[in-house]
Amino acid sequence: MCVYMVELFAIVLALEWAEDMPENEILICCDSVSAPSSIKSGEAKHHQELIYDIMFIKSRLSSKGKNVTFVRNESADRLAKEALKKETVEVTIPLSKSEGKSLVQTVIRQQWQQYWDDTMKGRQLHSIKNKVGTFRSRGTKCKEQVKMTRLKLGRSNLNSTLFITGKHLTGLCEHCNETETVEHILTSCRRFTQERQEMMRQFQKSGQIHRNSKSILQQGDHVEGRNNILNLLRSTGLERRL
Repeated sequence: MCVYMVELFAIVLALEWAEDMPENEILICCDSVSAPSSIKSGEAKHHQELIYDIMFIKSRLSSKGKNVTFVRNESADRLAKEALKKETVEVTIPLSKSEGKSLVQTVIRQQWQQYWDDTMKGRQLHSIKNKVGTFRSRGTKCKEQVKMTRLKLGRSNLNSTLFITGKHLTGLCEHCNETETVEHILTSCRRFTQERQEMMRQFQKSGQIHRNSKSILQQGDHVEGRNNILNLLRSTGLERRL
């Protein structure tokens, strides 16, 4: 619960109390300027319903000839700080829609993360992106996103995948006699040594040194890193095999 919300709710209680008082001039002391500013503008980032309640009660008071003024006061600030020391809660304030939504999103993300950590599926991708909902590539062409996703999943038309689907006899690289995987083409294939060295030089210009495919592919979420990887695919002709 934020201090801003508590202050707004306290103002609602003060206005309701003022309705039963005989005085026509009502001075409400606040411990900050945030709440009075929101009341003056009629808008709030959170708990807009409390602003509406305050404006409605003020309207009722105005119709009775009562004038309400808000000021920041050191005594109110001191009392607010003393209230923080209380061990018991005297007033229960319902959650706003935005707070409720935030709590639901937090629980969903926790459950999603737990499933992503425990499931046996997608372990190749998990080794690259082990946190859910942390980053999304933006400003990327759809075809480029597809290529990067296939690299991260380890699913492509490279020989290792073709072997699994029965479309290649051995799954081996024709130049190195090793299993032709994403890891192989990004880190060790002798056929693409020159192109791979150029990619590494581009990474080094940004102060990055990568020694395995995991760290290389993690840079695919960033524009510069993604371009370095895609340039390797274009220069080697591997782009057509993804």
